[in-house]
Amino acid sequence: MTGREFRAALEALGVSQRWLADALGVGARQVNRWASGAVPVPRYAVLVLTLLDHSAGARAVIAEARRGVAAPAMSLSQQ
Repeated sequence: MTGREFRAALEALGVSQRWLADALGVGARQVNRWASGAVPVPRYAVLVLTLLDHSAGARAVIAEARRGVAAPAMSLSQQ
């Protein structure tokens, strides 16, 4: 996934780089580097974006993100 594709996926999902960084437990600067194409988008981030795009439960999380609610910490039982 290129930086451009990554940015498009975030936009399509309606989530910010900051929200995704919080959800993944990485720094916002790192996510910005993926979005700019400075470093490759890791497979786990692509997988998370794909799951968010295809998961009904994730749509509720995304809706909360749009309202400004912080990304939830996920336990293994929620995954």
